[in-house]
Amino acid sequence: MDHAHRRNEERRLQALLSYEVLDTPPEEDLDRLARLGARIFRAPIALISLLDEHRQFFKARVGMATAQTRRDISFCRHAIESDEVMVVPDASRDPRFAGNPLVTGQPHIRFYAGAPLRTPEGERIGTFCVIDDQPREFSACDSEILRELSALSMDRLALRRLQSEASRGPERLQRLAASSPDGMLCTDAQGRITFANAALCRIFGYDGQALLGSGFEMLIPEEGRERYRRALLRVAAGGTPTMVGRTVEQVGQRADGTVFPLELSLSMWRENGQAHFGGIIRDLSQRRALEQRLFRLAHLDPLTELANREAFGQRLDHLLAHEAQLALLLVDLDNFKEVNDDHGHHTGDLVLRQVGHRLREIFPAPAMVARLGGDEFAVLLPQPPSRQRLSERAQQAIQAIALPIEVGPLRLKVGASIGAALHPWHGSTSELLMGNADLALYKAKKEGRNILRFFVSELRDALLQRRKLEAELNQAYEQGQFELYYQPQVSLRSREVVSCEALLRWRHPVRGLQTPAQFLDVLEASPLALPVGIWILRTACSQAARWRAMRPDFRISVNLFGAQVQDGRLSRLVQDVLAETGLDPQGLELEITENTLIHQSSEFLGALERIQATGVGIALDDYGTGYASLSLLKRLPVTRLKIDRSFVHDATHNKEDAAVVRAILYLGRNFGLNVVAEGVETLSHEAFLRRRGCDHAQGYLYGRPQSAAQFEQRYLGSRHPAEPAQAGAPAPGGQAPS
Repeated sequence: MDHAHRRNEERRLQALLSYEVLDTPPEEDLDRLARLGARIFRAPIALISLLDEHRQFFKARVGMATAQTRRDISFCRHAIESDEVMVVPDASRDPRFAGNPLVTGQPHIRFYAGAPLRTPEGERIGTFCVIDDQPREFSACDSEILRELSALSMDRLALRRLQSEASRGPERLQRLAASSPDGMLCTDAQGRITFANAALCRIFGYDGQALLGSGFEMLIPEEGRERYRRALLRVAAGGTPTMVGRTVEQVGQRADGTVFPLELSLSMWRENGQAHFGGIIRDLSQRRALEQRLFRLAHLDPLTELANREAFGQRLDHLLAHEAQLALLLVDLDNFKEVNDDHGHHTGDLVLRQVGHRLREIFPAPAMVARLGGDEFAVLLPQPPSRQRLSERAQQAIQAIALPIEVGPLRLKVGASIGAALHPWHGSTSELLMGNADLALYKAKKEGRNILRFFVSELRDALLQRRKLEAELNQAYEQGQFELYYQPQVSLRSREVVSCEALLRWRHPVRGLQTPAQFLDVLEASPLALPVGIWILRTACSQAARWRAMRPDFRISVNLFGAQVQDGRLSRLVQDVLAETGLDPQGLELEITENTLIHQSSEFLGALERIQATGVGIALDDYGTGYASLSLLKRLPVTRLKIDRSFVHDATHNKEDAAVVRAILYLGRNFGLNVVAEGVETLSHEAFLRRRGCDHAQGYLYGRPQSAAQFEQRYLGSRHPAEPAQAGAPAPGGQAPS
């Protein structure tokens, strides 16, 4: 350390010692700021750290067990080298800290952000810092908030030092007063002002001479003066003022009559047996505004100004500890993604604000309405009404949210599904109650949306079964228990098998061959969907390449999971698999359900266009069962429509189903799209479709899904027409789900 640096460090240490704060017990004002920082940044650790010569001392700490660490390994020793906030997004990748025992061991620091504690003289005596055991980003706005917390902490430390100095007598107080930004005064036993510094005169708007000799009560609003007079009489009788040695918040009155919040610290000494007082006064107006802003950041959602997730969790824990009954509602918006996709996130934000406002109108205080994130809201009702009345209010909320929302010239509509759980019947902990309300919400969305569902115990039983099935599916993937079966698709002109659909099966070691109806819903909703989807695509393309060598015009259809559609790498994946397997793009068709497509972004539709441009077919599966509009069909790069089996099954004797089939065939012809009908089980089905110009058919009339070896032997050995099952009757067992 060179001479100049040593001198600077000595000056910094002297400034630190002047605050007389090292090794002192915790203080609520500073602890509160540390808790506030932890909440705002959702950080497990928040510290007010002071850098001594060989250690850092934590004056306030959240999430840190020890009160100090060695200075040489501290992050804060680096943070005090500059007035700027120091941010370490990932300590394990930073050469300064990668080998630090605080990174490699406990508390396993990965993220650090620290703002220096800077004295009025410019000395950096420590930091206000937040720490996480996961890497994080930290924005410029975050840095500004951290600086504000540091300034508030320094403000508290400065007041603490002033109080200590002032308690040593009037001479010490008056020496400090000349340079202090805080108001300072002295009064005699009768409350007459004997000394006032320039800062006090500025705060109250008085000339210094006008204050001298005046009563202190002129600085207090009228309604507080009588209490002040009684306190003086108590002191005159030998008592001690209750406010001496404490910092209290009061209301002050300026010369122009305006009132404002102030902070008052009183000290007392006796001269010739008479009590005299010293006071330090701070105008809290700006600090209150700053603290209010930080409080809002810590407890309120900035978009809707509802309670945020953290505040909601705290309130829920409190109510569970103190209330005999409460109701928890989870509210999830329906069709909100389309608003964001079609009109942008700014419009979506305005919709969320309106929804929050409507929920507050339906559920006023003492209910708490919170935004948990995204388009999910929650409502807490202490001492809820009857279940019937609660249902009515929830329905009112659903109806209110469903009303058109005007955003500029737009009239937008969203819906809401609600899941409800009641304490104590549905859970005694916040985790259990939230989990059960979420299960009820899932049920509401699954059963049609825009409805309320209460938790029932069967939902948790189903969840346990679902988790068990998820574990078995993971094992099935790891052990290669999945297989592909293939169902023929025939030309209705020639009855020749021209293509097939690849269908997933699971050969369970105990339960035998499982069809998709027994596991597909769970698989699609799990993280396993993406790797299994890739395996299906690769396996099907490899098989199709072999079959195209036998029949060059043969094509295979592969269903896509929603996870593949949302992954963002579908175009590249298809290119890679085609190159890897040697399959001509003309030999592949991707099937996507219409409801999956209508929720996708323009980026995905662009990827689909690139795939289709290579020659890969795009089929719109289960057409007619979802909500795709004709304008969407016009924009999509679709090459084929698949009529859902639910319409084909009764088309020969149900006028409505027949009309739907005719309409889809009409759309196909006019949009230049090939059409295939699923679920063809009888010759009458086939005749109906052929008369109306349907191109292709698939169903038990032509063959069940079967293994690759069986399919190849039966359909690809020659070009003979597919033999139908018994005329006029469905195949045994009915149409299997795909």
